[in-house]
Amino acid sequence: MRKTQVNDKIQHTNFNDYVNCYEDILQKQLAFFSKNRSYFSSYKVNIVEKLCRNRPTRIIDFGCGIGLCLPYLVKRFPGAKIYATDLSEKSLEYVRSSYPSVRVLSDDQLDGQSFDLIFNANVFHHVPSVQRPMLIRRLAGLLADGGMLCVLEHNPFNPVTRHIVSTCPIDADAELISLKRMRALIRTTELSLDRTVYCLFFPEALQWLRPLETLLFWLPLGGQYIVTAKK
Repeated sequence: MRKTQVNDKIQHTNFNDYVNCYEDILQKQLAFFSKNRSYFSSYKVNIVEKLCRNRPTRIIDFGCGIGLCLPYLVKRFPGAKIYATDLSEKSLEYVRSSYPSVRVLSDDQLDGQSFDLIFNANVFHHVPSVQRPMLIRRLAGLLADGGMLCVLEHNPFNPVTRHIVSTCPIDADAELISLKRMRALIRTTELSLDRTVYCLFFPEALQWLRPLETLLFWLPLGGQYIVTAKK
């Protein structure tokens, strides 16, 4: 269940209902960009790996869903301990059975933990705006000294992204958050803003152009954006 993962939990989209059909829904919604849904998961993790200046040893996929990014985190960060958490109990059951090398933590097991890299992909747009400050503070509290928080979100200024979100049943509760507002949220914590990257400019058919994306990281037209912050 993609809720806020803070103390005052509010239920919105019930991700328990989508565990068995989540990938099919995404594949249908993202067909414009790629025939293979895994293209997006590997793409995002690849960029995050490039943004990491230090090699993290403890990584958590916070709001992991059914773990679509987990195999790529395992691949790109060999030797690191990979953790996953979500409020959807059925999603965590799926992750446990599908990725035995990943350490699954329930929400209640997070207290007292710390991580070198927090990977937070497409979670905030499911969180009511009034609860986002609590969530960002919680993420900051779970970050080890010298660690990096990496937030990936949909870019509300991209028309293709807005269409995909508006027609996706999983995103029925979505409230997109701009990069400007995300940066402002992070500034309310003790974290220091590090990098801002716009990404997902080219569909898979044009992936041969992907090396050019590093020249477009500044352009606010990508399908998604990434914000990193350090502690």
